[in-house]
Amino acid sequence: MPRPTVTLLHGHTLNASMWDDLVRVLEPHFAVVRPDLPGYGDTLPLGEGNYTDFLEHFLNVQGVERTHLVGLSLGGNVALDFAHKYADRVDRIVLAATSLRGFPVPPDFVAALTFLREVAVSRGLEVARERWLAHPLFASTRERPEIFARLRAATATYSGWHWLQSLSPSTWIDPAVFDDLTGITAPTLILTGTRELPHHRDIAYHLAEHLPYNTLIERAGVGHMINFEDRSFFEQTTLTFLKGALLIPA
Repeated sequence: MPRPTVTLLHGHTLNASMWDDLVRVLEPHFAVVRPDLPGYGDTLPLGEGNYTDFLEHFLNVQGVERTHLVGLSLGGNVALDFAHKYADRVDRIVLAATSLRGFPVPPDFVAALTFLREVAVSRGLEVARERWLAHPLFASTRERPEIFARLRAATATYSGWHWLQSLSPSTWIDPAVFDDLTGITAPTLILTGTRELPHHRDIAYHLAEHLPYNTLIERAGVGHMINFEDRSFFEQTTLTFLKGALLIPA
C-alpha cells in the first residue's frame, strides 16, 4: 500500500528549499512533494489561472490523488483555497502563520508592500530584499543570527517578479474561500506565535472560529517564521498531527 502524501507549500519570497528540515522528518512516514509556486524558485510566473490550478496540475503530474497540505504564510492561503475547491483530495491541513485573502490588512502593512515594489523598481532587487528582511514581520527572526541567516539564504534567489510587476501574490488566490471557510472539511491544525504580527494572529483566531474541524496552537516566543524559529516544535507537532495523533474537536 503506498504511503500517504504530504504537499509542502512555501511562503512569499521563499521557495521549496525552506522545507529541507521538515522533509527529513516526514520522509520516513510519508511521500513528500514540494513545488515552487509560480513566480518563485524554478517555476515561471503564471500566465493564466491561479495557484490552485497550478497545484492541481502539479499533483496530477506527480500522480497524487489525495494529499495532506502544509503551508506557511502564502502557502497556507494556497492550501485553504485548494481544500475549498478540491475537498475530496485533501486529508489534513497544517497552516503555519498563514495569510488569508479577504481578511482586512492594516494600512501600514499595505504601505510597506507598496514601498517595496517602488524600491525594487527604483533601487534594485538587492535593496528591496534587504528592506523586506527588515520588516517587523521578521523581528523575532532577526534576533537570532543563525536563524536569520537561513531566512536570508532562502530569500536570496527570489526573482522579485511580483515586486517588479507591482502585483500582490494574493492576486492568484480565489477570494471566495474567505466567505466559505465552513466548506473546508479537512481536519486543520492552525499554528501561530505570540510574537507574530497582530493581524496574522487575528487570521489564526478567525480561522479557528470558522473552520469546522480545527485545533489552534499559539506558541510562545516565536514569530512569523515558526518553522525556523522553533524547528523542533514545528516538526514534531506537524508530524504528530499528520499521523492522526492529535484529536480534532467535532
